Amino acid sequence: MSFTADDVKEGDILLMMYKEWSAELIALLDNGIYSHSAYFNGEYVVGCIRVGLVHNDMKTTLADKDTAYIDVYRFYGDGGDPNCEMGSPGWSPAPVTAVCNAYMKKGVSYAYDDLYFYWILIILHNLPKTAEGRKQMWFLINALVFLADKADPDLHKGMICSEFITRLFLENDDYQKYALKFADTYQIPGPPDKEFEAAYEAALAALKVIDPELEKKIEDAKSGSISALAPELVTPNNLRHSPSLKFMGRILGSGSPEDGLPGS
Repeated sequence: MSFTADDVKEGDILLMMYKEWSAELIALLDNGIYSHSAYFNGEYVVGCIRVGLVHNDMKTTLADKDTAYIDVYRFYGDGGDPNCEMGSPGWSPAPVTAVCNAYMKKGVSYAYDDLYFYWILIILHNLPKTAEGRKQMWFLINALVFLADKADPDLHKGMICSEFITRLFLENDDYQKYALKFADTYQIPGPPDKEFEAAYEAALAALKVIDPELEKKIEDAKSGSISALAPELVTPNNLRHSPSLKFMGRILGSGSPEDGLPGS
């Protein structure tokens, strides 16, 4: 039986591709097939776009002629346990939706000025590295974001779409249960890079002075108990490959995620 818009449930994530050059650029730099993400709160499809945080009913979302396709992904707790589907006993979407509704009430601007910086981060994020170096790069980039926020809390006022989704699952009262986990989708086998490791250790030492609990946060990230990626750095492709999310079906457009980008 095919999955349709009628099967979308509260707590589902919609990953989509727009028909515009900037959307194609985001998808290409992200090594993925999506340019936007949104959350379904049971009534509205909610997401950050250029004008800020917006919400539309499902009918309006599906009628958008600028959207090429929409895929639905569902949260499964404990890193994808089939017994922990969002909406099943013990896994209510209410805590996540409560954060979404709170953001809707106060409003969120889109970090459009940061989008160019975001593209640069994507390029850095996807540079070929050794398997060990890849992990170190994750933490180094996170460290840069952490330092920037410490230096100027107002630096990051807005949000991009995938950051918004990540924060919904991370900022609820039961975040250790709902926080999205992310796979390293760009690992390249090879020996550790000693210079890279040395740079990481130096950055880590400096950060520990600022945040004494950083060591525990990193260990939590490595163990998978919390997100191993700063919300500001999560991309649509990270969401697609999250072990916490399962592809349910395409509700707009033809084909499937395995088909890749149109024309590719």
